[in-house]
Parts: sequence; structure tokens; C-alpha cells
Amino acid sequence: MNVLRFLPLAALSVLFLAGCPSPTPVVSTGTVLSDKEVEALEAVGLAWATSRAHGRRIWPGYRPHDFPLIVFRPGARSFLVNPGFDPTGAARVVDPRVDETVWMVDSRTLPFSDGLPFARNVEWQGHTFFLVRHLDQADKKSWFRLVVHEIFHEYQQQWVSVPFPELCRYPYEDEENAFSARAEEMMLARLVAIQTAGGADKPLAEYLATRSVRYGREGVGPGAAGIEEWEERIEGTARYVEEAYAVAAGLATPSAAAEELVRYFKTFRPGDLQKWKYYRVGLALGTLLDGLDDEDWKEACQKGDSLFRYALDLLSDETAEVLPDVPRVLAPFQGERQAVRDSLAAYLATERTLLDKWKAQGDTRFELVLPARGSAYYTNRGVTIEMADCYRLATGITSYVDFANGLEISSRGVATRNGPITYQIIFHANLGSARIEVDGSPLPPDTSEVHIERSLLLEGDGFELNHQGTGILVRSEGLLYVAFDLPSKDEPAP
Repeated sequence: MNVLRFLPLAALSVLFLAGCPSPTPVVSTGTVLSDKEVEALEAVGLAWATSRAHGRRIWPGYRPHDFPLIVFRPGARSFLVNPGFDPTGAARVVDPRVDETVWMVDSRTLPFSDGLPFARNVEWQGHTFFLVRHLDQADKKSWFRLVVHEIFHEYQQQWVSVPFPELCRYPYEDEENAFSARAEEMMLARLVAIQTAGGADKPLAEYLATRSVRYGREGVGPGAAGIEEWEERIEGTARYVEEAYAVAAGLATPSAAAEELVRYFKTFRPGDLQKWKYYRVGLALGTLLDGLDDEDWKEACQKGDSLFRYALDLLSDETAEVLPDVPRVLAPFQGERQAVRDSLAAYLATERTLLDKWKAQGDTRFELVLPARGSAYYTNRGVTIEMADCYRLATGITSYVDFANGLEISSRGVATRNGPITYQIIFHANLGSARIEVDGSPLPPDTSEVHIERSLLLEGDGFELNHQGTGILVRSEGLLYVAFDLPSKDEPAP
């Protein structure tokens, strides 16, 4: 390959109603829509128009306008966009600024908590919807992006499934891995900033070769590779699509997207190595692959490839030439070593502080094993930490809800681990005067172990579990362990 061309995503605008004042918007009940409600629906309409006009070019097969949508507004009125049927208890919206088929419904009549996370697949009135939560604080551009990005995640369910790697925590402690990852960021920033064709193929090969050598390091490499490539394939492609839609809709420019990437890669953020960095890496590599006039990388991602692996195969000859010279490639970045070391130390100290605070949230450690058939969601206002035992700790849960299993937890950190049969939950709270009933009868205070034949009610300050099923409860000093529908031999209890 002789030439790399950086081709920005086409800035094609989509026409939408503007300018002349429109008649007073009303629904069939005579209710006037608020400005924020109209703005939310206009943004959805713009996303759908962009999908119809440019979706095939941006990502073949992804048609967000084919997904019936609930615009869920907690404590207010919600909207059903293109539901495909006439819902009961809803009023049809009549507004010249709303191009799609939209129905309005009182949010209190929907079976969803105000703490519902911003996007998920739901069932309502016998139909499947994609629900996206809208708040008045959301501006039109960010709301547009969120809708496109999150529905793309739903579309990804059709792809070849690639499980999250078993080595689930990023190897933060390894300074050599972090230094090389930092150098790669700086290389990628340079690539994104290139606007001319001349000589850019070699820097891309150097980036790919450096990343290959890092992944080949014994012990640390495979763990880093598995996490980075998984996130790049899922979150990176979603960010690519989000950005492409924003550009096509006239809400962003290709140059602004490139400038944001360069700004991001200028600063090393150790905490982002687990996940957030790869939104940007995926966007950058996707745009660079577009610049190579390659039309197959999107289909390859759907079949299981990461963008890195695909680019590595595409430029295999050029990368092979650079591999022996990776130490020389890294030499100009040696001045970053101390900054990387300091950043890692500060991040790991923050993690330790957060873990200590989590454990101090109550005198009892609650360990729950619940059937995976539950439908759990949560809202987190704190840092998320991937723990060494593959639990994922959300440090600032405001509301954790699993209606199917009768579980609610509030105002504390919650660690979870998912399996094929069960999922496991750990949190810390005060058992104190909690109410515990097994099969409808109070549990005597001196009971250390009991088999649950029908049901368990566990209720205290900040938590409630009201579950029907068989299982076991074990209580000892500082620990309450509960397991329902005990795992089979294929998934032993912890």
C-alpha cells in the first residue's frame, strides 16, 4: 500500500422545519407540548430522517427508524415514536414539527421506574420498544447522539457474539503496558491530525506494530488485548456511527470531530484504559479505514473482528516491516514514562480509597446469587471499578432495581458479576433491625443457616429483597449470603 488518505465523514445536511412560526402545537386532548418535549421529538425526527437518507452509507443494515421508540420522561409525559399499533391509554400527537407517528402517555402509567438507566429494550402492551430516557437538561445535539448511539447497541445484538474476556480487569499495575499504550495514543493523535495523503501509511503501520508487540508480552498482553479489542468493537463502532450521523445531520463537522480526538489523546487517563478510551480509538480507526477506501471493515466487525485486527490484516506487509523497529519507534516517547508512572499511582490510590469507602457503607456484607432471568437496571453517579475477581463495582448507585427477582437497593455501591445461569451481587449495609422472613415466618436471630422452600423477604434501610423461590440463607458475623435456584455443576456457587 502506497498511500493513506484521511477522508472525513461526509458533511451532508438534512433539511428540517425551521424559520416560519408554526401553529400552536396540540395533541388530541388539547394539551400543549413544552419546548423541551418538542425539541426531544424534533431530534428523534432528525435522527430518523438521517437514517432514511444516509444510513445505508454510514452503516449498511443499521436503520434506527425501524426501532419503535419510547421517549421516557420520568415524572412527566412520555412519547411513543412509530409504535406500529394504536396503544391504549395514549393520545396521538398532532404537531407540524413532528414528522413521525407519535403518541403521548402519562409516564406514571408506564411500568418503569424513574431510576431506569438511559436506554434499554422493554416490553409494553405486548410489543417491544427501545426506551431512551429524556430529561429537560438534555440539549438537542447530545440527545440526538444518545438516541443514535444506544439504538446502535441494540442493532449489535444481531452481530456474531464475542464474549467479554475472562481476564476482566485491565492490567493497570503494569507500567510498561501503560507506557506503550500512552505512546500509541500519541501516534493515533498524529494520524488523526493528518489531512494530506503523503507518507501517512508508515505512521499507521508503526501504530499497529507497537500495539502488536504490546499484546505479545507474556502475562499482561492477552489481558489488555481482550479488553481493548472488545470495547473497540462495541463502543468504538457505536461512537463512529454516532459521529457520522451527527455530521450527516449537520450537527457536527468532520474537522471538529478530528480536533476532539486529538485533544483527548493529548492527555493520559489511566482510568479510561478499561473502557472509555476505546470509544475514541474505534472512531479514529474507523475513520482511518474509510480513508483507505476500504468498504469491508464494517462487515468484518459484525462477524467478530475488532478494528485493530482488521487493520492489522489489511496492512500486514507494512506492519511486518516495522515490527523489528518498535523500540526505535517508542524512543521519542520515553519522556512520557514518569508522567505515566505518576498517573497510574494516583489512579490506583483513588481506587483503593473508593473500595475502602464501599466496604464502610455498612457492618454487613450482603452476597446474593439470583437467577439470571431477572431484568435488572441501575443508575450510577460514581466511578465504576472492574475488580480482580471479575465483579464490576458501581460506587455511586442511586437506584438498583430488579423487578423480576424482587430486589431494590439504593444509595450505595453495588458490585455485580454475570453468569449464564445466575448473577451475583455484593453490597454493604447495616443488618441492624432488618426484617427477615423465610417462607412467611420471621427468622430467629440465632439461626445461622436455613433452606428456603418458598420465599424470602429481606428488608432494611436502603435494600429490599422479596423473592419467590427455593434457595439457602447463611448468616455469620459480618456476612449474609443468599443463593436462589442454586447453580448446576456447570456454574458452582462462589
